[in-house]
Amino acid sequence: MRRKIRRLSYIVLLLVLEAVACMSCVAVHDDEPQVAEACSVLRTADSLRALGVLIDDSTALAHAVTLLGKHPRRHADDYMRACYYYGCLLRSRNNYTAAMQTFIHAAHTETTRHDIKGRVYSNMGSLCQIAEDFEMSHKMYSLSAEQFLAAKDTTAYYYARNSMAFELAEQKKKSETLALLGSIETDCTDADVLCLVAMTKAVLYRNFEQYDSAVYYAGRELLFRPDEHMGLMVKAQSFSLLGMKDSAVFYARKVTEHSPSWSEQTNAYYILSNDDETLSKEDALKIASDRADAQKMLETQRSRLAQAVLLLRQDMDRRPDYRWLYTAIIIILLLTVWLAGHVITRKKHAAEKRKRQEEIARHNLYMQQTEEAIEQNRMQIEETRQAIEAQNKQAETVLAETENTCSIMRQCQDIKTQLCWNDYGQMCRVINKQFCLLADRLGKTDGIHETDIRLCVLVLIGYSHEAIADIMPCSPNSVKTLKRRTAHKLGTNSRDLRMFLLKMAANMPV
Repeated sequence: MRRKIRRLSYIVLLLVLEAVACMSCVAVHDDEPQVAEACSVLRTADSLRALGVLIDDSTALAHAVTLLGKHPRRHADDYMRACYYYGCLLRSRNNYTAAMQTFIHAAHTETTRHDIKGRVYSNMGSLCQIAEDFEMSHKMYSLSAEQFLAAKDTTAYYYARNSMAFELAEQKKKSETLALLGSIETDCTDADVLCLVAMTKAVLYRNFEQYDSAVYYAGRELLFRPDEHMGLMVKAQSFSLLGMKDSAVFYARKVTEHSPSWSEQTNAYYILSNDDETLSKEDALKIASDRADAQKMLETQRSRLAQAVLLLRQDMDRRPDYRWLYTAIIIILLLTVWLAGHVITRKKHAAEKRKRQEEIARHNLYMQQTEEAIEQNRMQIEETRQAIEAQNKQAETVLAETENTCSIMRQCQDIKTQLCWNDYGQMCRVINKQFCLLADRLGKTDGIHETDIRLCVLVLIGYSHEAIADIMPCSPNSVKTLKRRTAHKLGTNSRDLRMFLLKMAANMPV
């Protein structure tokens, strides 16, 4: 029976693979009209790029990338172009992570369009440069230069090499930067490239604090491109550090007008706030606000770019995907699952049974421990209850004894004769030991005097105000006043004073 099932599964597997292959072929033929539509979008993008304009139809580009990405090997050139245009559009909309992902797909496409791949690497290097990851940026520009050299585009090749030199300048590698720039100046005659070489030298000397040289080379670059924001920024920083505040303010204001970089905007506002001595209070506040806004936008941009660069670092060694490799992996996985199925099924019931037994054992142990803990708590509660009852009985006995003593004292006809009012301690010892305890506790209370203690003893015995006034001696109103003050000192009121003193005499909590 098992052999028949195994043979049947082989037949079913072969039929499934054949059906998948047929569906793939049908899909390829069905996609041809859509692929033609995607190529039409790319031709439009090429025409706009020739005019210096970036295509702005993100929906059409995304659809083209999706369609051509189904068969990247059959439409390698078109797929890479679609990824390049779509990545540039995403970058222009500040969606750096998606742009980097799209550029990575384009970079891993096998194609003969080395010029487009060179632009892809150049864009990746530019993103890394803005994120201030100069090592990765240098690597991307190096790959870009290789692609432009393969495409025999000498101008773009020298642009890429100058970008490599710029990254070396930012890393403060002076000798390597000058050597690379020297080779460019020797071999290249393009005026725009030489202008960029001068700009790179200006940045290099600025980084090495040679501000006179930085100003000189930045001026050479600005002769050809007066509004180039990097040259303006170098001049503003150099003049500021040289103490030439008027020139620094002049170029810093130009940077705020022409630079699209939030980093340069922030530095320009910093120079204006420090060097422009003609600012009014309102202008200073506005510059401070603009600088804060620029700093916030710069932090947001760097955060997004950091994610994009991290994505590049993770995927830079990834190789192109091949459908046949995926198919082979799927077949191997299916066979592995089929061969391991009966082993997993056999062990599954044993594992479930063992798991149930372990759960039952753990539950029984938990119930046993819970019952033991409940029994221990019950015994502790019972012991505590018995101790409290014993303490209550003892306190009631002492309270009754004290009350009996007070009753006897109330029946005494001549209390003045029996008590020594000059020594209240002796007086309390004559009466009862509870009165001694009361006198000691009252004597340790802040603000309680001998008169208060005598009054408390008479109140404890149970005399009325008139009787206390006759014994002390004083007027009944004075007794009421003294009683109220004494009760206030003890933290109670005059009506509850006797019960308070009775508990105190019996050494009970009050």
